[in-house]
Amino acid sequence: MKVAVIGPVVKDIVTIDGVSEKYIGGIPYYESRVLRALGAEVAAFVTYAKDDKQLVEKNFKGVEIHPIYTETTLVHELIYSSKNPDVRKIIIHEYSPNIFSTGKKLINTLEGFDYIILGPLYFENVPYEFFEQMKGSNLVLGNYGLFTYNIKGIQVRKNPENLANIAQFLKLLFLDEDEIKFAAQKETIEDSANHFLKLGVGCVVVTKGSKGSEIFTKDNKYSIPAFIPQKIVDPTGAGDTYLSAFIYSEKLFNDIQKRGEFAAMAATIVIEKKGAFNGSTEEIMDRLKKQK
Repeated sequence: MKVAVIGPVVKDIVTIDGVSEKYIGGIPYYESRVLRALGAEVAAFVTYAKDDKQLVEKNFKGVEIHPIYTETTLVHELIYSSKNPDVRKIIIHEYSPNIFSTGKKLINTLEGFDYIILGPLYFENVPYEFFEQMKGSNLVLGNYGLFTYNIKGIQVRKNPENLANIAQFLKLLFLDEDEIKFAAQKETIEDSANHFLKLGVGCVVVTKGSKGSEIFTKDNKYSIPAFIPQKIVDPTGAGDTYLSAFIYSEKLFNDIQKRGEFAAMAATIVIEKKGAFNGSTEEIMDRLKKQK
């Protein structure tokens, strides 16, 4: 399986119960590490400041890097409480638009991938014309970025129609329960998921943190349990891990229920330690067997 991931690199300050540590982060980082660990061939098309070139190369080891240099690497502070790790506050310490060019060279390069995962953190990270140019590709959107803006150092959601405008181009859409209800402007998860399925999305996955997840296709709905972690060390990247493991699991299962459970267990494993997922398919499968 050959997968491209696109989006900004972030220098994260992760604060849990008042204790802070610094890590490299961003959706492409977490997703690249998962896919690489599971055995996929991965290329990362990532935006960051040229001064952080060594930092990126060190942390994206084993991943083909296509740098897109910007003035500033994003710096976020992610604030959690161990009493409720499903909720976090984000403070933006450093910001630049991180816009990548949709030139013919990039489009031609991306045509050779099985999946293209988009990881925008802000609306301007992925221009609309990119979706039009990549029509027919296996495009995956895995977060809230298309309707998020930087307003005075705080992430603000607005313009939910942004996601509706590109829904027809997506094979897979991953959002959490609050994000999808905002984006669809609906009261329930099911109505929200059906809204995007009708707009053309192939499959909608809604994550609910410790309450599990739900997967919707045009014909079926699947309820995926959340697995209890042995301990909670760092919840950052759990959603990205779920997404990446779900995509990779296409090689392992034809059953969507099994794919969702595989992804959910990968997300459980990643929050039990610091940093990105570095386990294996075998570890996930062994943990799933112990649940039965």
